[in-house]
Amino acid sequence: MRRARQIYDEVREAQALLGIGQIDEAMALAEPLRREAMELLGRSSLTSFERLHAGGAAVYATVTLILGAAESSPPAESVPRIRALATATVAAHLPKADARTEADARTKADARTKAETWKVLAAAAEMLARAGDAGGASWAAKKALELGPDEEYLTRVAGGIRSMYPQVYAATPHQTDAPPPLPGTG
Repeated sequence: MRRARQIYDEVREAQALLGIGQIDEAMALAEPLRREAMELLGRSSLTSFERLHAGGAAVYATVTLILGAAESSPPAESVPRIRALATATVAAHLPKADARTEADARTKADARTKAETWKVLAAAAEMLARAGDAGGASWAAKKALELGPDEEYLTRVAGGIRSMYPQVYAATPHQTDAPPPLPGTG
């Protein structure tokens, strides 16, 4: 299935558009590609090569949407969107926090895509922190650290959030599948 590789390449084009400031175009391209990549990941007939490209496309399209939302919308609009993207990524690629067995966990996520999920969470953490969402940023940073490798970018993002919001960071659990409610909503 050549489509998985094609989606991956098109997502990279969306990232390039974002990089040169064409935010609306990047987001318009990334959104349907993310949906299509997620649909492909739901198919059991994918080869490991196809799954690798579909998973990468889903992750990078989501990062593009997170960065684009942060750049193009005020915090009141971008924070719920970024939280929704981060939460959807966790739901799609990671075992539920209450998975009862190892088999439940294995059936929930492809290992390669799970390994890349930290990138979405790190981008979400950084953009949520910039928007002033201490709880969402803390949750995303902690969840990314739980999943991510010893990566300089991830360590820097988490350290920045920890120093900006020390009490919230310390009090925010990361073992949940979603960030704490926004103040005034829950």
